[in-house]
Amino acid sequence: VRSSQCFVRLNNVSKPVDSSLCEDAGLPAPTNVQSCGYEDCPHWETAPWSPVSNSSKISYL
Repeated sequence: VRSSQCFVRLNNVSKPVDSSLCEDAGLPAPTNVQSCGYEDCPHWETAPWSPVSNSSKISYL
């Protein structure tokens, strides 16, 4: 996933503008989402919570 922004350059300064200006100029927005190929996209998996033993309790001030 990525974001995109339309810019206009005036007097050597680039400024962000509404995306409709790029679209009206015939510049379609780039793809913001890309598949990860034939395999699943990377993701996190978590294990179940485990009980905390008395010897490993954490104290907070």
